Amino acid sequence: MDQVTVPRNDRKARIWGMLCHLSSLLWIPLLIMGLPLPLANLAGPLMIWLNKRTKYRFVKVHGKESINFQISITLYATIILTIFTAFAWAFYILIGGIKGFDRNSWLELFKLIEFWLWCLASILGIIDSLLVTMASIAAQYGRVYRYPFTLRFLK
Repeated sequence: MDQVTVPRNDRKARIWGMLCHLSSLLWIPLLIMGLPLPLANLAGPLMIWLNKRTKYRFVKVHGKESINFQISITLYATIILTIFTAFAWAFYILIGGIKGFDRNSWLELFKLIEFWLWCLASILGIIDSLLVTMASIAAQYGRVYRYPFTLRFLK
């Protein structure tokens, strides 16, 4: 990654760099309002990066990092959901052959699966929020932040 330093007096570059990260948390109020938009975590950083990358090199670096992380976290969530669903269906098929497993038992099983999916989603959301907060603080101080476990889609 480019090691970009921004002068302390270039406040606008630092603010836009910080907003590249913070705008990825747009999904949280949308989810609370009952509007769980897919890929809402990518919309903000992508718009800021596309509009400000030519004006501020600092925003170009932070925008790419934020977008790469949000694509990575979305990909990880999709993989976890797919694996968990596959295991749930395999369990469903295995249990299906057991006599005496009635409709109420199935409902309890699916409630349990739903609970664990919400737990996994919550953990990913908390990790996402913490790392985004750390990155935005680094941007505000004029430092470059590199997210852990991020696949580099944009070079």
